[in-house]
Amino acid sequence: AFDLVVANITADVIAELAPAIVGALRPGATALCSGIIAEGFPHAVEALLAAGARLVDALSDGDWRAVVVERPSRP
Repeated sequence: AFDLVVANITADVIAELAPAIVGALRPGATALCSGIIAEGFPHAVEALLAAGARLVDALSDGDWRAVVVERPSRP
């Protein structure tokens, strides 16, 4: 398990890999997912949350979005 996972890829790929992204984190660790166009952002976030992540922060710059999630320390 990792303390940090960084993924700078499209929303569809983040959504598809969400279980692997969250699963690669040790409990209490963080994932930063960026490179997301605004219209795909909800899809990526929903997939990460459905995979068990907790939302920490959401960032935007023009049409670009990023999300910071954490694998909870406790289920």
